[in-house]
Formats: sequence, structure tokens, C-alpha cells
Amino acid sequence: MDAALRLIGRQPYSERRLRERLSKMGFEAAEIAACLERLTGWGYLNDRAYGVARVELLKRRLKSRAYVKADLAAEGIARELISELLGEHYSDADEIIIARTLLAKRAGAGEIGVKECQKLARAGFAEHTIGRCFQEISTP
Repeated sequence: MDAALRLIGRQPYSERRLRERLSKMGFEAAEIAACLERLTGWGYLNDRAYGVARVELLKRRLKSRAYVKADLAAEGIARELISELLGEHYSDADEIIIARTLLAKRAGAGEIGVKECQKLARAGFAEHTIGRCFQEISTP
């Protein structure tokens, strides 16, 4: 319990990540399960709250919806919860705003073209989002 409290005192963890970290530290599975159950009961460990904070952080870092989805999955958040979080906290409008912001940063004073479109695609932005950004730019 002391090790778990020290870890979550430094940074937030998903349940799966904390379980993995405690396991690497040499704790038994039964000890870890009991510890995680107590932390969850106390409200110190909450995958939903962790996921909301993670989505908001990644949005501020201008990450695409696909990137956020993959990141949450890598953190051990359940698929159903990921869908809920994205539905509640990362709308299509958010993704368009983020894509526009990235386009503005990458284009600078130059003309926006195919290279910028490819960069957005590699960053995980949906094709319809990229198309919409370019429509808005080309429309006077």
C-alpha cells in the first residue's frame, strides 16, 4: 500500500498501469489486487477520471482522436470506457479545431498544400476532418 500511494502521489495511473508497476516491484498478485481494491474504494484510483484527464491533456498537446484512442488503450483503459470518453470529451468539432491549429502552425506564412495534408494524416486525423479543414481554407 505504501509503494502504491507513493507512486500515485507522484503521477496519475490507470489501474492496469499501477498493477503492472507494482508487479515489477515484486509484489504478489493477491497483495496488488487487495491494494487496488482499497485505492479504488477510497477514490484514489479511478480509470474514468484518469481517462478524462488524459483526453484533455492530449487535446491540449494537439493530438488526433485516433492518437488519443490508441494512447488510452495502451494505458489499459477498457474499450467501452474509451468510446464513452471520446464521445463525451473529444467531439468532431474538437478534432477540426486541433487540425486547423496544426495546419496554421505547420504552414506558417507559406501556402498550405499536399504535404500538410499528409502530415495531418500521419498524425492520425480522419480523412473527413482533413478534407473539411482544406475546404474551409480554400473557400474565400
